[in-house]
Amino acid sequence: MTGVQTCALPIYSVGQAYVTVLDLNGTKLFQTRTNSNGYYSITPIPQGTYNVRFTKSNLITQILVQNIQAGITSILNAIMVPR
Repeated sequence: MTGVQTCALPIYSVGQAYVTVLDLNGTKLFQTRTNSNGYYSITPIPQGTYNVRFTKSNLITQILVQNIQAGITSILNAIMVPR
């Protein structure tokens, strides 16, 4: 799964935000941080449905649902807003 995290107001940095993949019970399975431009990549993730949590201290946390299919690169982008 790859994607980019951006902010609704470009004055806020999205670098080093956490991207966490959780199972549907809330158990953390994978985690990474975005680069300075907000890009991230987490591989491999087995086929299934997951909650993906985007967090950064000065932005409101977002949780999005993502269905991962075998053999297909999933793209999940998030637009966050300041607290």
